[in-house]
Amino acid sequence: MSAEVYGVYNPKEAFVPRVVPKDEDQKEMLRNLLLKIFMFQHLEKEDLDVVIDAMEERKFSSGDYVIKQGDDGDELYINYQGTLDCSKVFSGNTESTFLKKYVPGEVFGELCLLYNTPRAASIVATSDCVLYSLDRKTFNHIGRFFNSSQGLGHAKPDQVRGIPEQNRRAPRVGHLREKQIM
Repeated sequence: MSAEVYGVYNPKEAFVPRVVPKDEDQKEMLRNLLLKIFMFQHLEKEDLDVVIDAMEERKFSSGDYVIKQGDDGDELYINYQGTLDCSKVFSGNTESTFLKKYVPGEVFGELCLLYNTPRAASIVATSDCVLYSLDRKTFNHIGRFFNSSQGLGHAKPDQVRGIPEQNRRAPRVGHLREKQIM
């Protein structure tokens, strides 16, 4: 599911799960939060546990930038508490355009992990926030079942629970132009 390219200058290493200490209440809170987010809902318990262990609490004050457009990104964030504004400076403009307000339970920052691109927008805290971050290596490890070239066909049954059968067998069309699909 990631566009990460491995080779001579970026060798792929064996995955060693990251463990950030948490008490059982924090782990249960994260489990409940993650199970409400589509990209995490279909993970097996073991993979969900790896994600929970790797997540790190990050606190931001109102006015702090969490993400700046154009920066490299190595983590995604899940908003546990507080609000954040997302804005983008579009090509040809100098002023930023408001796109979205993030509220608790929402995830952001995943695009740079999925597509290995710079941050597409800026996100600034509009109140004091508690976020949980997930690093690129863990994200790529859990994303191995959703590799874009293979679709979901090689995933284990529990990993595609809730995804309609016709969607599991659907061919990938992301590389086709609109005219080719219609």
